[in-house]
Amino acid sequence: MVRMVTHHSTELSEAEAADAERALAHDPDDLPARVDLIEYYLSRSVTSPAGAPFEEKREQHVLWLIAHHPDYEYAGTPFVRILPFQPHYAEAKALWLQKAASVGNNVAVLSNASSALSFEPQTSRELANRALALRPGDPKLHELLADSFEREMRDADSTQQRQAAAKKALEAWEAYEAIEPRQNERYRHYLDLANTAYEADDLSKAKRYATELLAHPQLEVGTNEPNGDEIHIANTVLGRIALRGGDIEEAKRRLHASASTKGSPVLDSYGPRMSLAAELLDHNEKEAVVSYLHECSRFWQDGGDELKQWESDIQAGRKPNFGENLRP
Repeated sequence: MVRMVTHHSTELSEAEAADAERALAHDPDDLPARVDLIEYYLSRSVTSPAGAPFEEKREQHVLWLIAHHPDYEYAGTPFVRILPFQPHYAEAKALWLQKAASVGNNVAVLSNASSALSFEPQTSRELANRALALRPGDPKLHELLADSFEREMRDADSTQQRQAAAKKALEAWEAYEAIEPRQNERYRHYLDLANTAYEADDLSKAKRYATELLAHPQLEVGTNEPNGDEIHIANTVLGRIALRGGDIEEAKRRLHASASTKGSPVLDSYGPRMSLAAELLDHNEKEAVVSYLHECSRFWQDGGDELKQWESDIQAGRKPNFGENLRP
């Protein structure tokens, strides 16, 4: 799941977008105009019923940016990523690899290419390691390296593979923490640290990071509410640790606490993590899990059918198929 950030406080109108296109026709290197258009078309591709033409325009601007300004800082942001299932991913990947091969020691290009190809962890990691050899003290590069291992952790086919990737991710995140001077940025990744520490079976670190996360939550801009993902994941981790220690009541408390959030873009779209709930079902705590499903319906409105099916399975004594919601 991509963490999107807000780059501009205002969005272009249709007329302003047309003006920006005309400006680019006269001056293709007007990068602020191109940035505005990339974000305009991204927004329209998501919100418009017929989003494909807008996504096509966004991807054409992205391809131009890669071809002509691969070292531009904005080229390493999520707005510029073309995802593997999107039409021009293969073209974008080939462009990034071509630029990375031709630039030699350009850290900015290697970093941007690593970020753009983050859905291919090994390729992303090779690019990040090339850049790290040139600039070992760059927190962003350590962040990219850690992210590549964490993605492998999430996609692992076996418990053994997941734990091995988690150990490498934890080591990389801690290396990032050691050199990142900005406290707010370090706190931002306590979620990753808590989760990877748990998956790496380092329960003492997992508990420490999750507890710290809840003690100093990030506040969402505009609402001043604690970050929903942090509340959800930190409590899930602490609940799983409690359950492994035999404290079922604490695990149940943490399960409900993990749903005590107004949600987040990730939770609203993909739904809650069900790992702790599944483990509590193994202890026959059906009532607690059904109550949890009801609580999650407040933020996962798109998942009403899944929640009803899971509740029906539980009430009938069947084991629910939580699918991707068992993600680490």
